[in-house]
Amino acid sequence: MTEAKFCSYFKNFILCGEIDFHCMLCQESFFYLETVDKHLKWEKHRSLLKKQAYDERYKRDFLYKIRDDFYCEACNELTTEPKKHRQCSSHVAAKSVLKKPKFETMNYPITRCSDGTVFIGDVQVTALEWHGIKKDFCTVCSRQIQDVTIHNTLNIHVINLIQSNTVKCNEYYYRMLSHEKFYCFICLNVHDNSTMEDHMTEDCDVAEKYKNNYSNKAYRNMKVLVKTDPELHSALLIMSQEYYKINDKKGEAECRICNKAVKADIAVMIKHKDNHENEKDSDCGKPYDVKYSEVVDHGKRRHELVNYGKDNYIKFNTLVSWGYCSLCHTRVSASMRQVMSHVYGRRHKCFLELHGLWRPSKHEKTYWRKIKFTSFMISIFKINGSSYLVNDQIQIHYSSFMLLGNYGIDTDQYICFGCNEVIEKSDAQNHCKTKTHVDKMLACHVMTDYDEKSEFIRLIRPNVYHCAVCDLILPYWDNLRGHISGLSHGARRRVSLLPCNEANILRSMHGPTLNRNNSVNIHLKRLGLI
Repeated sequence: MTEAKFCSYFKNFILCGEIDFHCMLCQESFFYLETVDKHLKWEKHRSLLKKQAYDERYKRDFLYKIRDDFYCEACNELTTEPKKHRQCSSHVAAKSVLKKPKFETMNYPITRCSDGTVFIGDVQVTALEWHGIKKDFCTVCSRQIQDVTIHNTLNIHVINLIQSNTVKCNEYYYRMLSHEKFYCFICLNVHDNSTMEDHMTEDCDVAEKYKNNYSNKAYRNMKVLVKTDPELHSALLIMSQEYYKINDKKGEAECRICNKAVKADIAVMIKHKDNHENEKDSDCGKPYDVKYSEVVDHGKRRHELVNYGKDNYIKFNTLVSWGYCSLCHTRVSASMRQVMSHVYGRRHKCFLELHGLWRPSKHEKTYWRKIKFTSFMISIFKINGSSYLVNDQIQIHYSSFMLLGNYGIDTDQYICFGCNEVIEKSDAQNHCKTKTHVDKMLACHVMTDYDEKSEFIRLIRPNVYHCAVCDLILPYWDNLRGHISGLSHGARRRVSLLPCNEANILRSMHGPTLNRNNSVNIHLKRLGLI
């Protein structure tokens, strides 16, 4: 990693830490530089970048005004006190370095593994330890926290983490939290800087952890299970620490709630924990349930839920009763469990990958036939105020047929999946009759199974499919295949399919059907669709 490379990141408002990165314009965080490089090509980021300009008061010091803070391009640092910052010796030195054509190489002794664990020199620390989390306290932000899985994703935490430095003293590494305090990765405590020289020999009471590599030993089973999904690592780790006592010799995990010993396997541990959650949510009327409900700060929970959603493209309505994911264009229930399930789900991750915000992975190739939309259409006619019967089989709503989906929190807007454009519902018919929309809709390909199953799935652009039955878009074929085999799609499909006798009756009432002498365009115009 070179500082010359970092210079372009500085200009793109990317805060660069030792192994963490954060875009201050888009408020997105990243683990890997490859993902950052893809993010810089994203149209939203480039559009925001063009609007930035130096603050007139601090133009010579390369300072920008970002919301309520100031960003120094020379130091790659966020500050609330620009006057003090410009007088710092480090800033003066950084300005002179910025004007040099070449830069020195920066080598960090810190690496992140695919399972989320971090190596600092020869010491292995967990994701929680790297984030400075000890029980319910964040040493980086110096505050009590309620849910570590939420806190670790907050912008303020990531920025604080990036702007702290790891230093080496007597062959050991520490995190400098301020001019007065440091955090020890061995004992996981905060100490005064004056004690750093003698800390490992006098104050650190768990120095044996360095020799025994306790972190790797105690959670050995977890490391294997979360290898394919590193971002779940911190959530699973905190679950293990809060709910279980791990006995590595016996291969057991003792539940802290009921003291029952279960197999030290993540799947078993999660299932056992969920059983307690279900009991907690039931109407059993136990005294401790009432006591628990009295101390819950629901306002704080809603606030954390909104912040977590904001960091993951989810915006909630005023009452925080449901949310909308602008990445997947779908509604999400206002439950932390449901929101996290969506964020960690296949569909959301695939959209992140499609937009270059997630590491690319291998995907299945489709085995279905791809035919032109105009060849797929055999018949179409209107059967009621807003539904159409396609090919004498499938009932499709007007909005779904025209590639329109509900957009955002309000109900007065559509997102046109074909044009990738937000429109007012009152203007939907005019939009659908524009040449641009018609051309894109007719240019779509329809995916058909060799078994001739009645589906209406369109490929609207590379690796993006639209399911007309459910009126939603899905990225990549393997994600779509999982959707069409699911219970939700199956139930909607059964409702949308009409028996032959009903279709014949409707055709006789509403016909006519297509024939060789009439094109799809003619019948779509006859119906007023284009």
